[in-house]
Amino acid sequence: MVATKMSPLERPIKMMREALADDLHQNEAAWVERVGQSAKMLVSALREHVTQSESPNGALATLTSPQQDTMATLDRRVQHLREEHAHLLMEANNLTQQIESVRNRSQGKAVEGRAVPDPALIRGLANDVLKHFEQHEDAETKLFVEVVQTDVPGAGD
Repeated sequence: MVATKMSPLERPIKMMREALADDLHQNEAAWVERVGQSAKMLVSALREHVTQSESPNGALATLTSPQQDTMATLDRRVQHLREEHAHLLMEANNLTQQIESVRNRSQGKAVEGRAVPDPALIRGLANDVLKHFEQHEDAETKLFVEVVQTDVPGAGD
């Protein structure tokens, strides 16, 4: 049996899903607070994921290491994953800013420079962000499985 390492994104994604499932109309301020905390954890976990996977010894570097006979297609797919990291960080940071606007409004603080979204819109935005995170994780997993299952010339048996 092979032990699998849990992705740093799994727990924050689960917590965000649980927070979003709560009834926002029962206590809007508490809902916004819980969703906001889980969004911050998600951003932090994504940063950890990016650092781990894009470091010189990280998973993405391993896929494109000189020891392997990499193909242009593999290189493009890895580059796409790296670009997704930047896009996911932008999406997650935008979500936390939107949640902060709702939190400030619910606390009676002035919100300058932008319209404050409705908490229901936050739920939709958060679900979209989670969907993108999960699609990214699926794409990464699929790529790693394909590489492991591919016979790489010169890599040994």
